[in-house]
Amino acid sequence: MKANLGKALLGMVAIAMLAACITGCVVTTRGHVEWPVIWVDAEHHSASHTYYYYPGEEVYFDPGLSFYYWRDGGDWRHGREYPRGMRLGGRQRFESDAERPYGVHDRVVQRFRAGQR
Repeated sequence: MKANLGKALLGMVAIAMLAACITGCVVTTRGHVEWPVIWVDAEHHSASHTYYYYPGEEVYFDPGLSFYYWRDGGDWRHGREYPRGMRLGGRQRFESDAERPYGVHDRVVQRFRAGQR
């Protein structure tokens, strides 16, 4: 009886995993919605960096370096954690050949406002 129950549970897990793969679910990480990638440097398509942009606070995250970037007055700051009190909300993934995400900030804001996801 226990063997049958184990096989049944394993089968249900396999079906659930298959269904998730087939349906193309939107992935969430720590409550953040993952949208399809934006090519910020669309004319090149040889981006070497993946970044995440949080438009609500104009914050970037570089998963390669595990750094957040944000504005402090007129300067860009960075750190392993974003400042307390910021609520990042949804994020937009994009790729660029820029060494720092804020180097293409104007293009990211323009594309995000245009509704291109």
